[in-house]
Amino acid sequence: MVVGIAILSIVLVPVLSFFSNSLGFISRTDQRTQALSLAQQTMEEIKAQDFELLKDDAWAEEVGNFSFYIGIDVEEEPEGWEDIKKVTVTVSWGEDDSQKIELVTLITKR
Repeated sequence: MVVGIAILSIVLVPVLSFFSNSLGFISRTDQRTQALSLAQQTMEEIKAQDFELLKDDAWAEEVGNFSFYIGIDVEEEPEGWEDIKKVTVTVSWGEDDSQKIELVTLITKR
């Protein structure tokens, strides 16, 4: 009986460790998915705005159990192009905002 319990515990420790690591991976993947969705949503809202009203902005937002910092950077007439703005949306998260997703697009005057 003791030998059976010992063998069972030797087998269960790695299996439980695998499940614990899997839960952490799933949480990180969910956080990245939420950040990407938030970045895409923000970029679509920017594209719908009037060209003249595009400006830099930043704010924090809670989505589910996660905290994100959203930053918008608008570069006027990049590389000398007229009537074009380069817009960068950055969504960062983590203890020191070390993880981030950036989306970049060019928007023209309509």
